[in-house]
Amino acid sequence: MRRIRSIAAQAPALVISMLAVVLCLGGGAYASTHHLVAGPSQGPIHTLQAADNQRAAHNAPSNLTAGVSWTSLVLQNAWASSNATYSSGNPKVALQSNVVYLSGSLHQSTPGSPVFAFLPSTFRPAHNMWITVYTFGGTSGTLYIGKDGTMEAFASGACGSGNSAQCFTSLASVSYPINS
Repeated sequence: MRRIRSIAAQAPALVISMLAVVLCLGGGAYASTHHLVAGPSQGPIHTLQAADNQRAAHNAPSNLTAGVSWTSLVLQNAWASSNATYSSGNPKVALQSNVVYLSGSLHQSTPGSPVFAFLPSTFRPAHNMWITVYTFGGTSGTLYIGKDGTMEAFASGACGSGNSAQCFTSLASVSYPINS
């Protein structure tokens, strides 16, 4: 526990990231109670049936997403939505209560530039950000969001003639305060 407190004291960004993961677990619990489609990990799908009282709580309307307007990201450099393959949604961005939310997934059909989009100025962070994301085969990759709006995806794992981020990158559960 002392080690966790030490890390938290030294890296506030780590605490914010951990908080975002904890908050996203609620969405994971919701998803686990519904039919899932196999994703890029090609692993088995496990479902969990919630108790009736928990199911009622999961099916209640969410104020978090009410009235959110999503903007599609304009993809470039041979990057494309992975929605057709994995039913994961097209890459989009939204802003609510000074928090930017990303969703969807993407891949690069021909390996090349890691730059896949530019965020409109409304959604740009105040500082450059490096965020850990899910990539092909259950591996971790990095999403870079520059204060100029540059968005890049990269990973060290190999996949075909590219890296695992080029085969599949998920933007699900990525969020950050607009002034970060």
